[in-house]
Amino acid sequence: MMKKFLKQTKQKGVPDFWIVAMMHHFILADVIKLHDVKALECLIDIKCCKLDNLNGFELDFIFDPERNLHFKKPVLTKTFYGEMERTIGTEIKWCTLLDECCLTREYNIRRKVLKSKKRESFFNLFNSTPRIDKPLYEGAIPRDYAIGLIIRDKFIPHAISWYNGDEYEDGKNVLKFI
Repeated sequence: MMKKFLKQTKQKGVPDFWIVAMMHHFILADVIKLHDVKALECLIDIKCCKLDNLNGFELDFIFDPERNLHFKKPVLTKTFYGEMERTIGTEIKWCTLLDECCLTREYNIRRKVLKSKKRESFFNLFNSTPRIDKPLYEGAIPRDYAIGLIIRDKFIPHAISWYNGDEYEDGKNVLKFI
């Protein structure tokens, strides 16, 4: 019966698995904004790879190319180098007028000018960060690096538990962000 249903919908796996699991994680749920949800509903997999010959890792967010109407590339990648040294993210090529995740638009009628302002979004995680001097952060972890560590160490290995709502942290080991 289930195979017949999956053939009809052409969708493999559990629908909306990753967005539901992310919304159960207290830190990831805080990063995801309401305007991010539609794009994240198209997320079909998150993969983590260790970098060869480097102390770092890479996260690949894979989106369903048939359902994703928000950006042109089906895979968004964030690479974390060294011990919190720097990060490089995929430059997101948004489809026309669907970049509501990162921009708000205001139109000034008198001047006939369209202004765009950046706003908080989960997709800001894919912004690159320059090399960070260790004395600068003094024990605090840059926010995007901390989120990458959470996804790699706590979220991906226990994604089924997060999806079911079973895995909750006690808040004692909450990371300090800068």
